[in-house]
Amino acid sequence: MLSPWGRLPFAVLWLVLGVVIGMSDPLGDTRAGRGSPLVGWIVAAAAVWMVVELLREARTPAPRSRGAGRYARDPRPYSGREKARLLGAGVLSLLLGAWLIWLGCTEDNTAAIAFGVFAWSMVVGLVATVYVAYRQS
Repeated sequence: MLSPWGRLPFAVLWLVLGVVIGMSDPLGDTRAGRGSPLVGWIVAAAAVWMVVELLREARTPAPRSRGAGRYARDPRPYSGREKARLLGAGVLSLLLGAWLIWLGCTEDNTAAIAFGVFAWSMVVGLVATVYVAYRQS
């Protein structure tokens, strides 16, 4: 897991992207397309919650124990099946983000561009988290 200060830029970026999506025109005239501003405000609200939690965690760090009981995380690296799922999710998000950015640029829609950047930022966060997990194991 990334440190609180390593996760803070993602939360701030998601806050900005959520506001951009919320203030932009809807993605389409369908029922799902008209809901994109609501999704943007939900992303912004989640980002505000993330910032508050990260600042609270940075102020009072948790002890570095592995936990106890049956809910404790296995300290070994990801298994082969988890690696495949993470790789598949990362590749899918990269392709979806690229398509959304292209769509937003061709149709002059800032909400689509923001959704694409949001998808790419999730891939960057995924790669950073996996990298830190491998370094700690």
